[in-house]
Amino acid sequence: MGIDVSKDILDVYRPDTGENMKIQNTEVDINGLCKVLKKKNVLVAMEATGGYETRLVKCLAKHGIDAAVLNPRQVRDFAKGIGLDAKTDPIDAQVISKFASVVKPQAMPIASDHEQKHSALVARRCQLLAPINRDSGKKTGKRFIGGGRGQVRRVLYMATLVAIRHNPAIKAFYVHLTSKRKESKVAIVAWLRKLITILNLLIKADQLWITKRAF
Repeated sequence: MGIDVSKDILDVYRPDTGENMKIQNTEVDINGLCKVLKKKNVLVAMEATGGYETRLVKCLAKHGIDAAVLNPRQVRDFAKGIGLDAKTDPIDAQVISKFASVVKPQAMPIASDHEQKHSALVARRCQLLAPINRDSGKKTGKRFIGGGRGQVRRVLYMATLVAIRHNPAIKAFYVHLTSKRKESKVAIVAWLRKLITILNLLIKADQLWITKRAF
């Protein structure tokens, strides 16, 4: 089955009946379609649209229906190869269906609820960035984000925030710095640098972090 996805409308082509249909790109309409498709062994193919297909993919996964998200350029090249240069949404849905029947793309793995939540948390974490200096001459500017390996920086920054909240030794050092009127982000970055040193030493010694307790 091929579906041409847009922001508001889904053009659906059913090769088993030769039927073209339009539904709204809403959970209600998509769930209604899924209830019909659940009774059939079908792969639903669609092009990547930059996010408009997300709701459809999630609903299909929830109903246990196989889905494949295709590269639009490959589909367009395929259409030209079989002489379908005309481009309308219903025709696009047919081309997508034909492409899937010939190429047989692999269905996307259906993520569990835990995996979906984990992916959402990782995506959210990647939106939280670590600060770097912005100083020039006598001017001390506010810290800002940029440069370096962004993913590594974000992971270390978030790990430091968690450590400050839950690790007594790290929290004590952070409180010590802020008590000296250090800005919060400056104190966090100071511990981030210290954390890197500690992690390197732990890796070198093949040891885990051990919190010292007073008895």
